[in-house]
Amino acid sequence: MCFITLTFSCKSNKNFFSDLEKCTNKNLKTRLISSNKISNEKEIPEISLFDSIANFEAFLLKNKFLSSKENKDYLSLIRNLESNKHLKKEILDSMDSSCSFLKYVNNLGHVMPLIYDGCPVQVINRKAPIPEELIKMKTIYEEIFALTYPKTEHLERLILLETNFEDKIYRLGICNLIIIKLLLG
Repeated sequence: MCFITLTFSCKSNKNFFSDLEKCTNKNLKTRLISSNKISNEKEIPEISLFDSIANFEAFLLKNKFLSSKENKDYLSLIRNLESNKHLKKEILDSMDSSCSFLKYVNNLGHVMPLIYDGCPVQVINRKAPIPEELIKMKTIYEEIFALTYPKTEHLERLILLETNFEDKIYRLGICNLIIIKLLLG
């Protein structure tokens, strides 16, 4: 369900997340090329960070760590991770090869600056006026970026901005924060 916030329509919401995905994939590829000292861009295939995150989400669903793609089930997962320290180890130990690229880029620190700082700022700055919910999202991301990893409180606040939760890119951004929390937090 889409709600209108100020002059922010469902269509511009989709455009924001689509632009965010394009920016993130482009910048991630550039970072991988420079950090791996690859001189030929064609050596790295097309990258879709969000496809990799979708694989992680599918892994969570398949292995019953996540019951559904609804915000209530994401809240349940992050609260369970907070209260059950063995769950973190269980998830990390059972992750399969479909999640290896995601683990690689998150461990190298490529993703945090892209998704939670650079790209949202670039995309938001092209909007006028900036919708209130994007300002709220940006504030939460800035808090996460300052810490270099997300706390449960940050994830809860992002999930509860539920007018965006149905958007795949928004939801997968939160899913990626969960893997960052698993790896670093």
